[in-house]
Amino acid sequence: RHSPLEVTDVASRIVKPRLQTLPGAADVRVFGERKFAMRIWLDPGRLAAYGLTPPDVEDALRRQNVEVPAGRIESREREFSVVSRTDLGKPEEFADIVVRLVKGYPVRIRDLGSVEIGAAQERSAVRFNGKNAVALGVIKQATANPLDLSKALRAELPRLIAQLPEGMAVNVAYDSSVFIDRSIEAVFTTIGEAILLVALIIFLFLLHLRSTLIPVLTLPVAVALAFVPMYFLKIDSNIMSLGGIAIAIGAMVDAAIVMIENTHKHIERAPPDAPRLPLIISACREVGPALFFSLLIITVSFLPVFTLEAQEGRLFAPLAWTKTFAMAGAALLSITLVPVLMLLFIRGRILPEARNPVNRFLIW
Repeated sequence: RHSPLEVTDVASRIVKPRLQTLPGAADVRVFGERKFAMRIWLDPGRLAAYGLTPPDVEDALRRQNVEVPAGRIESREREFSVVSRTDLGKPEEFADIVVRLVKGYPVRIRDLGSVEIGAAQERSAVRFNGKNAVALGVIKQATANPLDLSKALRAELPRLIAQLPEGMAVNVAYDSSVFIDRSIEAVFTTIGEAILLVALIIFLFLLHLRSTLIPVLTLPVAVALAFVPMYFLKIDSNIMSLGGIAIAIGAMVDAAIVMIENTHKHIERAPPDAPRLPLIISACREVGPALFFSLLIITVSFLPVFTLEAQEGRLFAPLAWTKTFAMAGAALLSITLVPVLMLLFIRGRILPEARNPVNRFLIW
């Protein structure tokens, strides 16, 4: 129902200012716009007949389409501003401009061509679902979260649509935050799959449900601990930082498994009526230094990543930090939470390793 000129006018005056005020928006660019302009189409034959050229028409436009101040009227008690409308705004007014007197006859622009309101330029065009459209691109600030900006935009759309003239519609043609959101969901899915696979493999080798639950329960706690230093260091939860946690999932259970295996060894070698707490403390003292130095080795291996600068440093530093935090949390839990869970869950002796069919197959 509306021309491209009208759609551009609404997009520039109503929609663009509203989008620029969204939280995290840096700029809004308009594509395929058609701004109002006065188009003068000159006939080369008529110009030649009157001995005129396009610069003559341009010079006449500059001389006669001007905006000049008019002044004011002053009295003893009042003052009035005088508005003099000297600029032109209608096609008929432009058509009446006198370009030159030719043999005493005033040659006007209407004698040399036609005048109409049209688009200032038509070099670019936008089509959406086979229809002409005007596109607005919202550019986020450098430090803004694209997911927050996308949510704010989608929340603002119903209010914008309610203010549009009848017959105009607004659609989201492209949203880069969808890819980011799906990627983060994929990372969380990967973390969940890793936890399930780790639990399955531990159970296959131990065939002891309570012993399997101990490292599985420490994983969510270790992941939660990794977010604490991330909060204080202002590391965003993006694909790289969450990817560091996903990569560390397998290594995070290693410390717990080492502690469980060592504690089992002390329990199996002790008399049946021996108290469990001294055995668990002895097992922690035995493997605690080894877990600490293994964490130190992993941290040292990431030192080159921490020293990267420019774009590479901003890209890979979150991954290195989160993996280090996750490993540190797992090492801490292996000497604190795991012994407590061992004391609570493990009541009797576990099955000997030779009775485990998986281990028996490996031994064979």
